[in-house]
Amino acid sequence: MPGRGDRRRRGPQRLGYAQPAFAPVQQGAQTDAEAVRATRDRLRALRRDHGDRVTVLSAHDPWEFARLTTPTPLPAPARPGG
Repeated sequence: MPGRGDRRRRGPQRLGYAQPAFAPVQQGAQTDAEAVRATRDRLRALRRDHGDRVTVLSAHDPWEFARLTTPTPLPAPARPGG
């Protein structure tokens, strides 16, 4: 069974996947394709080797950022005798 860092993600959470609306902007703004590939490979290795301690996200994806920064409510405390 693969570890957490080896999970394959689908859709916007998959590393290297652009939101469809962002793809043309990213392609047009890219100036060094080899540097982009090298950085992506390093991020994949980081997630593979330390996926239990790090979360890799796109700094340009407001939906992903909101999903990761929205606090999760704590469960209500147990009632004594209940």
